[in-house]
Amino acid sequence: MRCAWVGYGRSGDPRHIGGQQALMRRLGRFLGERGSQVDFLVLGDREETCPWQRWGQVRVFLALPALLGALKGSYDLVVFTRFPLRMYPPLLRFLSRRPATQVLAYFYLVWPSRALSRLARRILFRFLDVVAATSPRLLQEAQRAGVRSFLSLPPVPDAYFEIGAERLANPSQRVRAGYIGRIAPDKGVREVLSALSDLGDRAPHGSPLVCGYWDPHDLEARALHEALAQALGAAYVGQPASEALG
Repeated sequence: MRCAWVGYGRSGDPRHIGGQQALMRRLGRFLGERGSQVDFLVLGDREETCPWQRWGQVRVFLALPALLGALKGSYDLVVFTRFPLRMYPPLLRFLSRRPATQVLAYFYLVWPSRALSRLARRILFRFLDVVAATSPRLLQEAQRAGVRSFLSLPPVPDAYFEIGAERLANPSQRVRAGYIGRIAPDKGVREVLSALSDLGDRAPHGSPLVCGYWDPHDLEARALHEALAQALGAAYVGQPASEALG
């Protein structure tokens, strides 16, 4: 089977660090290990093609028509992720004309904050065969839209809880806290640092570590990057998104 993940910008690129990208990589490996070719088609700001692990490629397009053209007749399964509202009209036109043999899916990760976005999402669902939701709330929304859907939650390994259990058993053991991911106001980086500061002596040992990438075209993300670079009480390593790819 040939599978394509289709996304916009950094959120659709598996080479970046982030929650969505981690889930995409995990599901991509799951398909690849079972004999599928797995490609990631991304609408980005520079055209390039590079290998993705041993199962496929990352292909970055500068224009949406070129990306959608690469999908026609080339893939058995196409999984869409988030796109801006302004791109919904051409997306819907493509979906309405898709080959009958092509299975179309949507990876539902984020609840839209705007009513218009929620309406557009429900219209999009009418053209899809299946929706994979990452929370019960998103699953219910997809089910209300009448599309076949299921909950896709990765298992949490037991090791995730080992640090907390060890610290309870040995109060003298100190743990350092940190954040790794996209640097943006909606990720709650400021709130985490504020909460750690409020803990005082009960806070994890040492300065919190904040590491990630930020969008140089996003003014709020740039302002947060500059504030973190000058913040006291936190170790910060941040790079523009284009440089973080190396």
